[in-house]
Amino acid sequence: MVYQHLRYALYRVGERIEELILIFLILANIFDFFEILPGDLDYVKKIVSWTALGYLLYKASLTDIFFSERRRGADLLLILAYFSLLFKDFILYAKSAVDEAGADLSTFYSFIIQHDLLLTRWSIYLGGAILVVLSVWFTWRATIRDPSVMATIHEEGPPPRTVMKWIERWFLTFFLLVTFFVVVFNLLMEWLAIAVDAPLVIVGIFFFIFKAKAFSPESFVYRVGTFSEEFLDRFIRLFHTKDKILLGISGMLVLHLVTDVGNFLVPYIVGFHDVLYFEHLGAGHESLLFHMAADFAAVPFGAEKVSVLWGYILNLIGMLMLLCLPSVLWYRLFSDRGLSFSPAALSMFFMSVVSSLLLPAFGIRMIGSPNLVGVDIVTQSIVGTAQPLVRTLSLSLAIGAATFLLAQNRFLHRMYNLLGIAGILGFFGYYIFLYFGDIFLYYAGTVESFFGTNLALIGAYLFIFFTVTILFYAGGFFVFVWEILKGGHHPARPAESPQ
Repeated sequence: MVYQHLRYALYRVGERIEELILIFLILANIFDFFEILPGDLDYVKKIVSWTALGYLLYKASLTDIFFSERRRGADLLLILAYFSLLFKDFILYAKSAVDEAGADLSTFYSFIIQHDLLLTRWSIYLGGAILVVLSVWFTWRATIRDPSVMATIHEEGPPPRTVMKWIERWFLTFFLLVTFFVVVFNLLMEWLAIAVDAPLVIVGIFFFIFKAKAFSPESFVYRVGTFSEEFLDRFIRLFHTKDKILLGISGMLVLHLVTDVGNFLVPYIVGFHDVLYFEHLGAGHESLLFHMAADFAAVPFGAEKVSVLWGYILNLIGMLMLLCLPSVLWYRLFSDRGLSFSPAALSMFFMSVVSSLLLPAFGIRMIGSPNLVGVDIVTQSIVGTAQPLVRTLSLSLAIGAATFLLAQNRFLHRMYNLLGIAGILGFFGYYIFLYFGDIFLYYAGTVESFFGTNLALIGAYLFIFFTVTILFYAGGFFVFVWEILKGGHHPARPAESPQ
């Protein structure tokens, strides 16, 4: 009886500690979102976020996902290896935050920056060595069972008995461990713990405030605090079964666009941005309100000023739809809900996209920075374009109205729907092309520089990452298009009858 009471008391203490950590993360992310979080606390918040996501992966058990055989020691070593390979991002953050940190932390950052090459080298050596050793150990000891990722890409069964089968399984195991780091761990850690953790928590707060029917402070804290963690856990499980693994791969691609809503659009709306990214992006990242105010001052009263307002609103809606609709298509494929959009949604899509093309307030390009890779979304004035404001916006409004009316017809609705999906995929393809192009240039230069020195082993690892990246971006996009083509031939899942 005493033991049970003690166990229950420890359980309640653990709950309270977990609750305090979640409250700290929520408050820190709110302050971080509004750029009022001190540099030292921002550092602590990111370390806690990384630790929390690492703990989630430990609870999910990567060995269970990979082999359907839970090995807690191997899980810890895998997470250690992945964090070691990711240490370069910590060095990048130190370079960005050193000027805002306190005296003690500034000294720590300076030490990291001064020894960045040494730390990068040995962290990659450590992570790479652990992955090689674990690949050998998994090949020698692990029994592959279904459901698991290895059962999806390789035959099930006990460790191989012949040399050729052993080499084949080791290669696939090593390739799987590296691929998971490049495709899942690396991107999710950068997105959820560094780039968009604060905007994601803010979105989660508003979502649960307006969605929750019964507000409970304790459940609210837990639901907001675990918003990204629950998503991560559900997403990783996609790689656990044969019929969902391709959706999981394509899902990592559509997440690129969704995270840029947090990286760029939310800061452009509220006027706050993360130093980690915008420090290296240069000019062209002013808020929409800045450009709108300048354009208001540059045009006369009346229809021109109304056109400026509507032009920026339609640009924002258009960019939001282009960045978010690939994930909507992906989710509908995942949930078998069909790929058809309502006439109202199609009307808004075509109206806002036409306005964005003729009077663009956003530009999309490669980042082109030695410290960051990816797609850069910049802002610009719409008054400086060659198109007349009133006439152009009248044309976009007419296109939206015509789309809504004509899409009431079943055949025309299907045609508009196909044209809209084609436009979404076209933008998605262009975005991935820019993203992949920037990564290609980064890896091409980095791998060549390492092979030209005595760090050829690091160059070899980066070349493996490079190969996986090529397969992921090129293959993932075509997988997504193929899934869309297949999904377009299947009707939406019928609604369940009420019980």
